[in-house]
Formats: sequence, structure tokens, C-alpha cells
Amino acid sequence: MFFFKQVHRDVKPENVMIFDADFHKVKLIDFGMTRKCGSYVRRLIGSIPYSPPEVCDAVNNDILVSTAMDVWAFGVLLFCSITGNQTKKFLFEFEE
Repeated sequence: MFFFKQVHRDVKPENVMIFDADFHKVKLIDFGMTRKCGSYVRRLIGSIPYSPPEVCDAVNNDILVSTAMDVWAFGVLLFCSITGNQTKKFLFEFEE
């Protein structure tokens, strides 16, 4: 996707398909929120626990789409997968 300058914008466990137990075949699905890198979108996008800070803290509705959004969401996905923590629980503990 990055080769075509597209940003998925909704990377989360529900959008990752695993086809075998050894993780040799993994695919990303649900491209409904995909936008071209460099375009502008409204504030409310994707799953909030996987959204990057610049999206959550946006004051106006014009948010510049960048590949960093998918990188952030993938990092949160990896964190949750490795630690077994769910994002909502982790975020609420982090805010306190």
C-alpha cells in the first residue's frame, strides 16, 4: 500500500486475517477508509484506540493523511498482541 501512496487508516485486529497457525500468510482487509497520502480527511476516522495522537488531538476537521497513521496503528496492534493488553484498558491506565 505504501508503494501506491495509500493509507489504510483502520489497522486493528478485526482487519487482520491469519490463514495458518505459523503466520506465513497474513492479510490486511477492509479498505473502506483508505485514502491517498497527502489528502485531507475529517477528524472522526477509524478506531480511536488505534488512532495516532495527532488525530485524537486534532482541533479542526482537516487532518493530513500520512503513512505515519498506519505505522502508529500497527505499533499499537503489535503492542497489544505481544503483551496481551487491550488498547482501551491500556489507554485508560495511561491517562490516569
